[in-house]
Amino acid sequence: MKIRAFPAYMNNSGCGYHRVHLPFMYSSQWLDNDAYKGFCVEKMLDYMAKSQLVVYNRYFPLGLDRLNDERDKHGFKVICDLDDWLDLPDYHPNFKEYKHWSKENIIKSMRSADAVTVSTARLADRVKEFNKNIYVLPNALPYPKDGMLPYGSGQFIVKRRKENELFTFVYTGQVSHIKDVTLLKPAFGRLRKDKSMRVMLAGYKPNRFWNQMEEVFSIAPNYKRIDQLPLNTYMDVYNDADCALVPLCDNFFNAHKSNLKVLEAAAKKIPCIVSHVPPYSDDKDAPVMWVKKPGDWQSHMKYLCENRTFAKDMGQALFEWASKKYNLFHWTKVRGEVYKDVLKTYQELKLTA
Repeated sequence: MKIRAFPAYMNNSGCGYHRVHLPFMYSSQWLDNDAYKGFCVEKMLDYMAKSQLVVYNRYFPLGLDRLNDERDKHGFKVICDLDDWLDLPDYHPNFKEYKHWSKENIIKSMRSADAVTVSTARLADRVKEFNKNIYVLPNALPYPKDGMLPYGSGQFIVKRRKENELFTFVYTGQVSHIKDVTLLKPAFGRLRKDKSMRVMLAGYKPNRFWNQMEEVFSIAPNYKRIDQLPLNTYMDVYNDADCALVPLCDNFFNAHKSNLKVLEAAAKKIPCIVSHVPPYSDDKDAPVMWVKKPGDWQSHMKYLCENRTFAKDMGQALFEWASKKYNLFHWTKVRGEVYKDVLKTYQELKLTA
């Protein structure tokens, strides 16, 4: 199959990284990695001229009109990938942009595509309004297979530096979770003088949105900030952590997200304390510590601090669970079958031409 995957319109897009770049990193027969070295228009046009299938996340970098012109010229198929719902909550930093421009363009992209891939079944139910040809490809990570560390695992393997004197919690969500982290504030306030634990906020950038996030974490016990890392090393923020905090408000937008934060913690073999709301609660069998009432944040954090062996065992259990259910190597094969299915019409046309 001659398939080309193109990067997201933003070079530092986590969505493009997990939905396009990372899956194809383990599918070299489908991807020429030169596509990720910059937006060289001539090279991109050359790629499309030789392709059977073009894949991209949300927006095509050169614009939908240019994509359709090239598709009419060369006859390739198009897959648009989506991993979030379109209507952002009003507290989201990109709310205005999406409301006035992005939402409309993503809908046009989905309507125009030959197929749409999404991260969850719940999101698929919403997208079918715009395109009936939908495939669910969940987010997945390159967990070691049969004890072997796969080529390119890099930042996703366990790299613990040392045993922490203070039991260390980490929060790794982006600034778009500015409201979700307020769920942690009461627990931080009650635990702020606790000398047995530390809380880290990862991904910080100096702007007003991150400063608002830091206002919540500034009252956490022994608070520490970790600045934002490049996408190819962002998982290193977990290397000094003993547990991940995954707060999420129960709302329509959040319910259509994926379970990526649990999968990341699993890769590093650390436990998770997680809000019992969709999409996380959809994985009823996930070995995590569920938060079903506000006081659970405090009680779970204290319990893990006092029971480090339990925390390590839970991290190992989470790793084993995720590596079976959300292993990138399995889902790469499924992805290949999806692309073959989408290409059937293309191949039939070629045979009759």
